[in-house]
Amino acid sequence: MAITEFNCFLNNIEDLEEAYFLDQAIRSESEVGYYNCIRSGNQLIVSSNLWADSLCLASDAAKKSFLDRLQERWAIDKGWSIEASYDFKRANEKDD
Repeated sequence: MAITEFNCFLNNIEDLEEAYFLDQAIRSESEVGYYNCIRSGNQLIVSSNLWADSLCLASDAAKKSFLDRLQERWAIDKGWSIEASYDFKRANEKDD
């Protein structure tokens, strides 16, 4: 079953790595990490072995809105992308 309610999925993301994989899967509309995206007409269906249901992004506007919300929740600093945040975190972990 595919659900369109963003918060059901956003609330289940546990760390920046999951957020990064989800962001990259949606942007590339492919499989990245735990997530797989398949385009069906105007819809993008996002599935994961971490979720019982799939996320349906019903349009490109919904895709952008979801990615914006994901960035708001997981970017390290305002204006940073998820990718930049993830790269920064990984670089700092290597330096420790």
